[in-house]
Amino acid sequence: EQQEAQAQTVGATLESGEPIPDFIYPGSRSVWWTWTAPRTGKATITTDGSSFDTILAVYTGSSINGLSLVGVNNDRVDVKIRTSLLSFGAVVGTTYQIQLAGVDDLSGFARLTLLMDARSRLSVPEFRSDNTTSLELLGETDRLYVLSTSPDLASWTPMRTNMVVSRHVLFSEPTSVGVGPRFYRAYPASSVGGR
Repeated sequence: EQQEAQAQTVGATLESGEPIPDFIYPGSRSVWWTWTAPRTGKATITTDGSSFDTILAVYTGSSINGLSLVGVNNDRVDVKIRTSLLSFGAVVGTTYQIQLAGVDDLSGFARLTLLMDARSRLSVPEFRSDNTTSLELLGETDRLYVLSTSPDLASWTPMRTNMVVSRHVLFSEPTSVGVGPRFYRAYPASSVGGR
């Protein structure tokens, strides 16, 4: 899930009482966006495509004097142009205040891109008459997923890895008789744990 916003920061100013992260020098210009998390998960914000060296900060709170810093980033390390990248754990229903400013009072065209990890959903296993168990994974198009199994919800073994999901994928495996319960989970390959 991706959202984008654009702004021109020429002529922008700092508001009275506005929080100033370490990278913003007094007199700098800033623009703000408000975003409410539609679900709990990892949110990533970038300023890729902006025309100047950006600083990005995210806060919670509703008044300029009562904001709590969630995170701040000056320069991402994986690109030549000095844009910002900030990831944080978003909580469903929480409203976040997003501040974008320029280093050394720089200004220009600002682009903000917000990405939220896509929801993946695994269907209830279906035990078929041909002695197979089938599952359907619904996920983000063209994303790599890992499907793992467990006998006890503690130790997990990857069953399939590096699969490209085109909205949904159907899996099947032979049904094991007399081996006890079998649990399944699926998660994006870039994630550390299951969902």
